[in-house]
Amino acid sequence: MKWLMVEEGREIVRDPVRAAEHLAAQEGVVEQAEPAHCAAAEVLNMAELLRPRWELLTAYQSWVKGGKKGPAPTFWDEDRAEERSAKNALAPCQLINTTLSNLVGLTLRQWSATQRAELRCHPAWKEAALLREVAIHGEEAMEQEALSLIFQIASHIPGSQFRDLVRAAALDESGEKTPYSLLRALVVDLPRRMKAQNPTLYTDLVFPYFSNYSSLVQGELQLLKVPAILQNRAASYHFSSFSDLLSNNPVLNAALKLAPQSKEVRHFISCFPELFGYRDLESKTVTFVGAGFPLTGVVLHIMTGACINLVDYDAGVVENAKKFLGMTEKLGITRKGAVKVICSDALGVIYLPTSKLPGRIKAHDGRRCPPQCPEFGEKVVVPTDILDIASAICPKTTDQLIKINGCLVPAIRKRNVRGVTEILYERYTLEDKTNFRLVGEVTPPQKVLSGATPANLVTDLVATNNVNSCQLLINTDNFGSKWEFLQTMLSLPGMEELGEEVQSKVFWDSRVKEFYKVNRK
Repeated sequence: MKWLMVEEGREIVRDPVRAAEHLAAQEGVVEQAEPAHCAAAEVLNMAELLRPRWELLTAYQSWVKGGKKGPAPTFWDEDRAEERSAKNALAPCQLINTTLSNLVGLTLRQWSATQRAELRCHPAWKEAALLREVAIHGEEAMEQEALSLIFQIASHIPGSQFRDLVRAAALDESGEKTPYSLLRALVVDLPRRMKAQNPTLYTDLVFPYFSNYSSLVQGELQLLKVPAILQNRAASYHFSSFSDLLSNNPVLNAALKLAPQSKEVRHFISCFPELFGYRDLESKTVTFVGAGFPLTGVVLHIMTGACINLVDYDAGVVENAKKFLGMTEKLGITRKGAVKVICSDALGVIYLPTSKLPGRIKAHDGRRCPPQCPEFGEKVVVPTDILDIASAICPKTTDQLIKINGCLVPAIRKRNVRGVTEILYERYTLEDKTNFRLVGEVTPPQKVLSGATPANLVTDLVATNNVNSCQLLINTDNFGSKWEFLQTMLSLPGMEELGEEVQSKVFWDSRVKEFYKVNRK
């Protein structure tokens, strides 16, 4: 099995500050040259431009909640020169597109720590709550309009002909059709071409951020590929490299050597990603909370072969996601049934791992009742080995997902924000009293250079046009039984060969023991 012996990409970025300086210079990051009060004035101006549209949308929401009594709120859309429902108040248009683009651009500048502090203390920062709501709802409206354009084009062209047009537009740099080039053709290339040919018929927006997804998903994959024990430079258990880990723990080296011939050893490696990194993602199930435009899930499926679950509470969003995934299956972009959508509130789901653990390792070490208990009521059970939580999921909901609904999931990746990008989303901070441990983060270089992201946590860097960082949280709830297993594993059936391979009497470096030590306050 090829995945067992692939070691490239299993290292953290060596010097995060120097790497961040190089990437920021290479991609032309704009420094915040003016004083913070000048940026604050920009923020206030954007808030005033967007406030009327936000008030229109909230008026529409109130009208719906009130039983749709009386006339529906509307507004005059200058771009379309027509009266529209206030439901579309944050839909893509010149005002929304330009203002939100400027806001994102402001957050992506290179800020100093002093400038960040000054901006946060300025009265303009009080507008963050408004701007977050507009940014989140505006992004959702943009995603749904881009999907609407794809569906509109498909409705005008017979099925087989539509698929032929997508395939014709799907040549990659090598001149071949790949799942990723087919996805790009479906989302961007064909819609752009059809819109250019008939702009009066196709007026909706072509999705503008497709190119961000591949680099972002690839960067976030590093959190899974790199063993967790390598990721936090400041931790007492830290190993400087994968070779350092292997040379000081001969059992790991022996396991990698014997894995191709031993099913038991392969299972051991699969169940200890914190020591080996994830090597069999095609056998894992990743659940995303927040479906939206399901590009992240589809791209991750293409890159890894993993099964994907998408959870969203909005029935309309779920319907569109299912329709889009039907297209990707027919085009051969996704494997049939591999990407599923569940219509539910994030907290209406219990997330349970699919992997069977070896030996006497428990899913948890008895601190809490597992999710099958009556206290969880009629919640939907969704198989989940890795839980991904979007930036738009608020801290309160995230906290409940970590402490209750997803408390047995082995790993959680939380998209998060730091520094000035907290204008766009609310930052989540992991509490000490939890069974999860923050071990690493991938982040844009600006966050490292400004000091917003601690350098010791940086596993890898993502492109400068990303507003999100992504943090890896690993579940320590069964670390006690895991450590017991590691100490006795050589006596278990199927593991004898490992003992024969290991020449040293010292199987485990003291840092591994330190890694599995859990101190809860």
